[in-house]
Amino acid sequence: MGGGTDVAMHAAGITLMRGDPRLVPAALDISRRTYRKIQQNLFWAFVYNLIGIPWRRLAFSARWWPARRWRCPASA
Repeated sequence: MGGGTDVAMHAAGITLMRGDPRLVPAALDISRRTYRKIQQNLFWAFVYNLIGIPWRRLAFSARWWPARRWRCPASA
């Protein structure tokens, strides 16, 4: 028994851990700030991957290019 409470908690948009309904605005504020932070993190991860990965690839290629050319003159 008591499965109804679990179902209600999973179906609810917000589950308060305390019985005070005045905490709903604070919960919504925390939710909005968390969502905004997730969006910011995704944006900066996208920028990092857009710029950082190609830059690193170019830096790695430029560093080892003379060594590859010296070992295999036919590829020059």
